[in-house]
Amino acid sequence: MTPTNRPITSREYKLMLNTERFRDRRAGADLFWKLLAFLVENQGNEVISDLADPDKNVEKARTTWYLDTPGYELQRANITLRVRDEPEAKKRYKMTLKYRAPDRYSAAGSDVRCTEEVDDDDLKFEEDVVPPFASKFAYSVSFKSKDLAVPTRMADVVALFPGLADYGIPADTPIRTVNGFQATEVVHFVGKLKLDKMPPVRAAGGMPEFVVKVALSHWYLRPDQNDYPLVTEFSFGFDAAGQKDDDRLERFPPTVVAGANRLFRDVQNQAGWLAQFGSTKTAYVFEVL
Repeated sequence: MTPTNRPITSREYKLMLNTERFRDRRAGADLFWKLLAFLVENQGNEVISDLADPDKNVEKARTTWYLDTPGYELQRANITLRVRDEPEAKKRYKMTLKYRAPDRYSAAGSDVRCTEEVDDDDLKFEEDVVPPFASKFAYSVSFKSKDLAVPTRMADVVALFPGLADYGIPADTPIRTVNGFQATEVVHFVGKLKLDKMPPVRAAGGMPEFVVKVALSHWYLRPDQNDYPLVTEFSFGFDAAGQKDDDRLERFPPTVVAGANRLFRDVQNQAGWLAQFGSTKTAYVFEVL
């Protein structure tokens, strides 16, 4: 029987932003970061200085798309199959199978077996927090490869992820790119935050244990990235402390969680920055296009 008391490895808060603010991506990000800094410091918390953050303002470009059957059988079962192409990576292709559910134990009990080689960091059980304040739990597995034979039928997908056989989707069912859409994605790591009453500083690197990492993710229709982004997602999150054994509860200090919750609430009060639709990028692909 698959364990369902799996500890959460990270918490991530996600909020869709008004794309009109990011016609000039850098200028929009700078202004949004100033807003975040004001909100964080107004709470009595801190923004980590640029000099202490080597990832500050780093951008990473990749192509992202989703695979499913013509009838969206995977999506209707709360399953997504995502492909990312990161040209600068040694293994440029990354395929991720993710089970997402509002019920923690339903997600944790999913079968994420993979027949490809999987690194420890590519098996994750995460909590996503979406507006207004709802948790969605996701259990996922990923593998990377230099070359990728994209699945064209369900039998190919089951060969990679055997647990999907339990869903009874016929082996010859076609697998296609969802809505024919491949997003040119730019992920912008805009900075890091330090919430109140942080645990002691790590011996190595001088960074606090619970660093809150802030990113903006923009999707473009064309590779030139000169149009307004189709979607812009603001996210921030932090990893659990300590071990990841299945029989022990994860550790998130209440002060850190309280600070993150308050920041999420405060950003949602900035109406001019918010998108008018959607809760995540994935929802955009399946529900808006």
